[in-house]
Amino acid sequence: MQRAIVVCTWSGGKDFTTLCLKSLPKFPTVIVLNDAPNASQEWVENLSSSYPVLLVNENRYELGAIEGVYKHTQIEEFWLIQHTIEITNPDIIPLGFYHKGISVSYASNLYENYLGKYIRKTLDKIKIPEAQTKWEALYYESEFHNAYTQADGNVIYIDPTFYSDNPNNYLEEIFNELRFVEVGQFLRKRRSITVESHNLDLYDIKKFIEYWQR
Repeated sequence: MQRAIVVCTWSGGKDFTTLCLKSLPKFPTVIVLNDAPNASQEWVENLSSSYPVLLVNENRYELGAIEGVYKHTQIEEFWLIQHTIEITNPDIIPLGFYHKGISVSYASNLYENYLGKYIRKTLDKIKIPEAQTKWEALYYESEFHNAYTQADGNVIYIDPTFYSDNPNNYLEEIFNELRFVEVGQFLRKRRSITVESHNLDLYDIKKFIEYWQR
């Protein structure tokens, strides 16, 4: 397997992961399951019956997925997708892989949400840090990708409309929680807006207030 979609999820992400997987086009797909010992055995078995699954004992977030694929597979190029991503236009996958041997960020803010296509020859040049907390994963989102893009030197992006202030973004109640949905040309991301997620600074607070005043 030279190219693949990699879905990064965790033990508590079953519902969103199911939604994500249903949206994917037919293409080789690998799942990285963080905090695997706390996932239900039934879910792990169901995933494993349909996809190659890399099990990570602790929650290492997106960097754990990148490292897992880099160290434990021979995949040369992979699209990393968080489990809270839903593909709305399947052309995104062949479009990204059309640029063979080239790193591709989904958003113009390079590798926002870790979303994009990574290539092994660039990962060979840098150290993949270890995130042990959500704070560290957020911190490394910038630091790691600065190192990645500098080592690569030729990262392109696909979707200039994918950003937190896009007027098409909206709030949605799903799976008994409120999510802020960022909309792009090819996908949407359901971002947690709980205080614990540390993501409150990533969207327009006015929309949140207006939602609760309706």
